[in-house]
Amino acid sequence: MGIAAGVIYFFLSVFELGFEIEYIGGKEEISRNGFSFIKVGSYFSHILFMLAWVRLASYFANSFLKIGAWMMVGANAIWMIVDLFALQADFFELGDYYLIKISSFGFFYVLLGMAFLGYKNRFSTIPLIVGILTIIGGFLMFTGLAAFLSLIPLTLAELGQIGLMIYFSQKIGRRNSPDSSL
Repeated sequence: MGIAAGVIYFFLSVFELGFEIEYIGGKEEISRNGFSFIKVGSYFSHILFMLAWVRLASYFANSFLKIGAWMMVGANAIWMIVDLFALQADFFELGDYYLIKISSFGFFYVLLGMAFLGYKNRFSTIPLIVGILTIIGGFLMFTGLAAFLSLIPLTLAELGQIGLMIYFSQKIGRRNSPDSSL
């Protein structure tokens, strides 16, 4: 379930980002309800993906990964509520707090990247590559000004995380994701 959530998040986030840029730019090409539905799907699938990392961090001891994944779950829950409130109410707009949201996610991605570096000497070089890409993408996102450039390393890191999750799932002798029993 965690691997599937990662793949779903990967594709939904592309749609979400495109609609978000148009929406903040003043073009409402999609209804607020449709956009809200895409946001909920994106946030929820990312939460499930992070919960799978929490579960995997129990199999392969990494308390820093657990902390980073739980922080990312919390950030996703908070920003999902704020985004839905902004889309459904007319008190404020997505653009009013966009840099704060991007910077906070950048900070949490840096933490997550450092957590993946904890696996660098125990397994293949995949965790090292994923960790470095996540740190670079998170740093670029944290600055706010280079957030668009962060998409390249974060896309590669996301694909690497999915690959690493498949690798870890096979390493523990399962054919499916460790959170599929939830």
